[in-house]
Amino acid sequence: MHVFHDDLIPLFETLRELCFDRHPLEDCIGAFTLVSFDGHSKHRYHFLYEIFSGGRLLQVDDLRPDQTYCFRSAVVGISKETVWYDYGFDRPQGPSSRSVSAISLQTFVAFILKRLALDRNHCESRFPNAYVVFLLRSHSRLILNEAEVIETVAAVTRLRVVGVRVDNEPLTRVIELVTCSEMLIGMHGASMILSLFLRPGKSVLELFPYAVPSSSYVPYKTLSSIPQMKLRYGVWENKIKRNTVTHPNRDPEHGGLDHLTETQRERILSSDSVRPHRCCSDPEWLFRIYQDTVVEIESFAASVDRLFSSETGTDSFVRSIDWFYPGPIRNIFCLRISRGFVLSWDPPWNIQFVQSVPVFYEIWIQSAEQEVRSVVTNLTSHLIESKHQTINCWVSCSIKTNQNTSLKQWVPCK
Repeated sequence: MHVFHDDLIPLFETLRELCFDRHPLEDCIGAFTLVSFDGHSKHRYHFLYEIFSGGRLLQVDDLRPDQTYCFRSAVVGISKETVWYDYGFDRPQGPSSRSVSAISLQTFVAFILKRLALDRNHCESRFPNAYVVFLLRSHSRLILNEAEVIETVAAVTRLRVVGVRVDNEPLTRVIELVTCSEMLIGMHGASMILSLFLRPGKSVLELFPYAVPSSSYVPYKTLSSIPQMKLRYGVWENKIKRNTVTHPNRDPEHGGLDHLTETQRERILSSDSVRPHRCCSDPEWLFRIYQDTVVEIESFAASVDRLFSSETGTDSFVRSIDWFYPGPIRNIFCLRISRGFVLSWDPPWNIQFVQSVPVFYEIWIQSAEQEVRSVVTNLTSHLIESKHQTINCWVSCSIKTNQNTSLKQWVPCK
């Protein structure tokens, strides 16, 4: 969660802003050197950060205190425009107040997939048989009847189930499996951020241990609910106290209670729901989130069936894009021919994300006599019959659903 939500997506958004008018984006990003001052040593996700630094990622420990380092220019900090979740340092956690665009997130996903040499368009050829990915845990928050749960998913969906332990698999392989899957299932935790890589229309089922209310911990529900992400989201909660295994004698950071008073321990042990709290060391929260679970099969099967049988209809998608504005058209070009001019252009960069709705282009044509006329087309080229030697043209893009129009792009035709 933290690697993608807190670091990589904001970093990508920052670099995209800096590279706004420079193409291709990969070359522009590769010209930057990333310097990390968080003090953390290299970890298994280090290679993802190098993608955004032209292969040159400097840690603060790489900089010698007895030397002076010079930069032609520097940007300090990263954008927070894509941060959709507040971890609750000042108040109980929940969705951030920002209106995050699915286009920004999907652009990030497309960039990462390209750099990892993965292609969503090849899913059917790589994996001809549809399947479900089940994220399995190895150290905490365990599912104690894993085999039975996996069999249930296979029986309900009639699909193959691929169990993945994220800590034991190369991350590129995990991302590929998730990207091409029909559904992602897993216990609440950081690995569920991989739902970001699901294709539109696919499903996320999040499991919660006993006394951890799904309504209070919603980072992945919030992600799935962002307009145009088009992900189906469902939850399963353990409602049966005897189906949980707690660990009160562990250290406090992993849910232990031995450091608390007897009154505090009794209150937590008898509670059936974690109270609202701030991040990140609340003992009741840690006690419950580190417990292991025996999944009750009947209710779990119902949750899988309910989610897998649901649909993300085109109508609901169309209603969700009232906020969408097409970008400006690109690479506008005018060619003189015997009958007049042929005007052509490339669609806005963000039109790829609204392929299910009609897209139109309005052309304004101004002749030498200053007469102006307009033409509407759904093509990216138009024949302008004219006897004039010079005309001016403006082209804008709009989508029929909300009538939001991009800025007009001008080109002189000579």
